[in-house]
Amino acid sequence: MKRLAASLAALVIMVGFALYSWATPDGGDSLCPDDPLRGVWGPARLVVLEECVTVAGVARNIHRATDGDITFDLTVDPEYERFLGENEVLHSEIIPVNQGEVRAPQEGEHVCIMGTWVIDRGHGSKVEVHPVFQLEGC
Repeated sequence: MKRLAASLAALVIMVGFALYSWATPDGGDSLCPDDPLRGVWGPARLVVLEECVTVAGVARNIHRATDGDITFDLTVDPEYERFLGENEVLHSEIIPVNQGEVRAPQEGEHVCIMGTWVIDRGHGSKVEVHPVFQLEGC
């Protein structure tokens, strides 16, 4: 009887894990945080359009802002132009809390970024990726 109970318990655990993996498209290993604005200064000024987007393009105008963010403009690849809104480039910001894991791009580097796509009402209601929580050369 104990073996049957142990077998049933193991089966329930395996089914639960399988259902969790099935319900989470990435298997639960998402790079997208549960809180897409975690660590952002003044999050009330941001309107989230999509919590987790990936965009590729060339990084330009890289600098550190007074709030500690590393900011840059992304000249997006043609397939990502929908993220521009009325802008010619996609402004992007790596917030201080993410700077231990996310490096700054090099000027002119072609990068793929993942982050939260927002309207920043504090910057004239322009669209941005803020925060960036992954960046790699691509």
